[in-house]
Amino acid sequence: MDNFRRGISGSSIEFLGPIVRKSAEPGQRRRLMDQAKHLRQLHKIIGKNCARPIEIKKDSYTMEYFPGINLDVYCTMSTQQTAFFRLKEITHLLWKKLYSKHKQSFDTLKYLKYLKKRTQEYGALGEDVSKLNLALLKLESLFDGHTVLENLNAGLIHGDLTFENIMVTADSFFLIDSNPNPHNGVAPWTLDVGKIRQSIFSLYEITKYTGHRSRAGLKTTYNYLADRFARLFPRWNERINLQSEFFEASHYIRLLDYKYRLDSSLSRAYYQRALRLLKKITKSVKLLKK
Repeated sequence: MDNFRRGISGSSIEFLGPIVRKSAEPGQRRRLMDQAKHLRQLHKIIGKNCARPIEIKKDSYTMEYFPGINLDVYCTMSTQQTAFFRLKEITHLLWKKLYSKHKQSFDTLKYLKYLKKRTQEYGALGEDVSKLNLALLKLESLFDGHTVLENLNAGLIHGDLTFENIMVTADSFFLIDSNPNPHNGVAPWTLDVGKIRQSIFSLYEITKYTGHRSRAGLKTTYNYLADRFARLFPRWNERINLQSEFFEASHYIRLLDYKYRLDSSLSRAYYQRALRLLKKITKSVKLLKK
């Protein structure tokens, strides 16, 4: 049996019995090393529910193998209600151990400027980004130091909390493949919520499945979770909702150039989702300022 497969984020993964080795592909060494250090930080706080790099070398790291399945796979096999309670269990534990301790500041305006840069990188591939640029500029023009998207508490987060990066067993879960960039692993907890939104509302993982039954089952469960989204978290209000939508939109923007190289039609779908969300968010921010 082949114990080697391509990983995400420019890496390859090798299964060596009780150990997993993740190695950087050309040009991705720094990114992988950042991830390894970030996972160690997370493990110190979350403990057994997060991957812990055992040994970090110049272009790889090893960690213990976790015998579970990705949460999206779990969603195709379990009932909708069970999937809801498993995800709720995970978000509540992360709130207790991680998010509730956030006391640092986060520069949302700087992050917005970063999104404008990522949009330009997508435009350099030959895509028309004029509408998205305008939407970002309109939102930026509302920033005055007091909007619902500013002055957010920040702290250590996972950074890529999609369902495929949450491994589950019958009674536990395990986080893998964090992403500390571009915020050095410190951001508002709603950035992680935005990643959960990405999985659910864009059916992010559905392209992994070719079988009609699996795709239909995943879509049904994701729709169930979407209808009850606010109930997944220990705290929720309109401000949190807007912040999580903003970060959801930001994740689509950050994926544009990468997804374009894999599937240009998918990148254009993300472009449209980001555009719709930004227009909605801008309208809501205006109303809250009045």
